[in-house]
Amino acid sequence: MKHVQNLYWNLKDALEGSLFKKIVLYVFIMISLLNTFKNIDVRYSHSTSQLIVNKALPHFKGNFNNHFFLKNYVYDYINIMWGEPLTLITHAIPYLKNYTYLTGVDNHDINGYFDAQNTDESFIYSDENNYSPKLPTIKKMELSKENYKDPYYLLKYFITGDAQLELNTEFLKQWDFYDLMTRKLRITDKGEGPKVLIFHTHAREMYKDGISVVDVGNKLKQIFEKDYGIETLHITNEFYADQTGNTTGAYEIMEKTISKILENNPSIEISIDIHRDGVPENVHLLTSVDNRDTAKIMFVNGLCMNRNIDGEIVKKKELKNPYLDENLAFSLQAQETAYKYYPDLMKKVYFKEYRYSLHMRPFSLLVEIGAQTNTGQEALNAAIPLANIIAKVIEKD
Repeated sequence: MKHVQNLYWNLKDALEGSLFKKIVLYVFIMISLLNTFKNIDVRYSHSTSQLIVNKALPHFKGNFNNHFFLKNYVYDYINIMWGEPLTLITHAIPYLKNYTYLTGVDNHDINGYFDAQNTDESFIYSDENNYSPKLPTIKKMELSKENYKDPYYLLKYFITGDAQLELNTEFLKQWDFYDLMTRKLRITDKGEGPKVLIFHTHAREMYKDGISVVDVGNKLKQIFEKDYGIETLHITNEFYADQTGNTTGAYEIMEKTISKILENNPSIEISIDIHRDGVPENVHLLTSVDNRDTAKIMFVNGLCMNRNIDGEIVKKKELKNPYLDENLAFSLQAQETAYKYYPDLMKKVYFKEYRYSLHMRPFSLLVEIGAQTNTGQEALNAAIPLANIIAKVIEKD
């Protein structure tokens, strides 16, 4: 309290002092505000403009919730969540964290993972548009499953999402994540035919040297079959409405073909739709796996829901996914496995409001492997740990 009082009187003296002091103070405040908004813009997917619009035009009805935004912004820095008294208690008495799963967000010191829009990373850019991340060394670790009962832990380390969903702890309470993360996910060994299907809703997505996501799919198929004995069917069809590469309607076109393939191949239990991400041209996300430059990976889950104008969670009636829980279990267990064995490989699991290609099989993954700024070889290298992660989840490694 004494420090706060001193700060108050210093600011008061400065404001009542000379013009020079006032100018210095105003410049300091302006720079602080600009840096704060820049930090917010980077960390929350370039949403500062929406924040300003909502403040300037309070009657503007957009998809941006300032209260939630600021609430989580504060939580990121001080680990206290407004309206959640347990976070205040455990922040004041950290010792209690060892005795409650409700606030176990710091138990494992998992740092350095990235949000879907690369929002948690500090970049050092070079002339070649590459960077060196300022990250701690992360060791292989066992994650406590008790923490999966804690929505704060999941938001901090496992899950991020589109602004449309306004993810918070209440939103995540729709699911029993402890149950999802402890389910045994296995495929059958009986019967002939492929067990895994790989396809590409956006087959023309390329890396910077012309290698495509289809090439990565070929690589993943080879690894599954050669290293793990998992027969895999790889579909290389394109699902575009015309030759321009416009992706509008691609998922509807894809569904007609893939549904027929699944009908003709009932042995298929795992469905993988491989994409590559899109990032700013001066961003090159990279890690090293077994001394190989490797593109980062992100799992995407379509939830078939969003929020209405009143902020209420509503399901999209036109989009049905009977396998939503199975999809979540598969992607989150794969994320957990990656954290154990490849701790710098993954971005957080990204929640979106749509359905995508995740409703045709219980074990469906939509995977973003690298981005347009990665080389094809970096993306091909990512297929190696991805195959191992999936094989470990289904105990085929």
